[in-house]
Amino acid sequence: MITEITKGIIDLVQLAKNIKIIQNKIGGLAKLLFVVKGDGYGHGIVEVSQVAQKLGVDYLGVNEFAEAKMLRQANIYTPILIMGPSFKEDIKELIESKVSIALSDIDFARALNQEAKALHTKAIVHVEIDTGMGRTGISPEKTFSFFSKLNKLSNLNVEGIFTHCSVAHSVDPLDQEYTLTQIDTFKKILKGLDKMGCLPPLRHLANSAALVNYFPKVVDGFLNMVRIGGLIYGHYTELKPEWAQEIKPTATVITKIAAIRTFPANCYIGYNRTYRTDSTKTIAVLPIGYGHGLDQRLSNNGGVRIKGEYAPIVGLISMGQTMVDISEIKNVCIGDNVELISPNLPASLMAQNIGVFSSSILTSLLPKVKRIYKDN
Repeated sequence: MITEITKGIIDLVQLAKNIKIIQNKIGGLAKLLFVVKGDGYGHGIVEVSQVAQKLGVDYLGVNEFAEAKMLRQANIYTPILIMGPSFKEDIKELIESKVSIALSDIDFARALNQEAKALHTKAIVHVEIDTGMGRTGISPEKTFSFFSKLNKLSNLNVEGIFTHCSVAHSVDPLDQEYTLTQIDTFKKILKGLDKMGCLPPLRHLANSAALVNYFPKVVDGFLNMVRIGGLIYGHYTELKPEWAQEIKPTATVITKIAAIRTFPANCYIGYNRTYRTDSTKTIAVLPIGYGHGLDQRLSNNGGVRIKGEYAPIVGLISMGQTMVDISEIKNVCIGDNVELISPNLPASLMAQNIGVFSSSILTSLLPKVKRIYKDN
């Protein structure tokens, strides 16, 4: 369902600025892979990829083949890495689309090799190593035997190798130690592959948090590409370093006040009686709810901006309506604009309130509202 009342304004000019800042930071140290999975974090996968292509971004990162196909159909010719799992039924299309495929299974590798041989070409792969994420990937102790098997598959182009940092965003000392161990483990693997004579051309592990918190560890030695998503869209939950201060959020979501009511003390607001007025309160009703992608966990735990001031969400967010307390804001009228997400109220702040990543907020809310693109 798309609501016309609530709009998402995507600032492609700011997006371009964010990309340039990161390009300048990594300079000649590493290539940049721009993560556009999840419909470009809700911003529109084609629109943000077009900006990236114009700026010469080296790679685009998606989660599944459907996203890659969408980009190819939109004349996006930038190299694409499918970071999530791929499936045997898509092998022929995968190879013909000239996309890079995450690889961590020898049977799938053999199937790719066989199909590529039949097509008189090579399948492009990036081998995934599990250094501690606990999802897909080859365990470190099996890496070298895996590569020995890959060496026998002549129709594979092993272009890259990568791993995922699972807690690079954390400032907890134990998590920091864990991240450093992940980095060290991966670098040892790369060193060993170099000795074997089969080190892939592209080696990457850095997400946004790793780039910010562990630079230059993630761009030195054998490491020569970074995978950046949230930071490019302007959302990062920890303190940004000096070089990243001009990186700003690229999405603003606005709605309008649909109704205003005044309640005396001891009145309940919303389903389940989760909020009761402790004094006379003026409440604004917004025409948006969890059915439009607004996370219900923000009930009594989040807020919006009206006339430049913060208005807390009160009561349980409904499917199509949300109530906010405007008692301390003067001259509020029905029809006034309300900021749900903006540079002054970033998704990262909303995400912190409920213990999720900002990408969770963005990918839930932005695709369900009308998106308007600002390109000048």
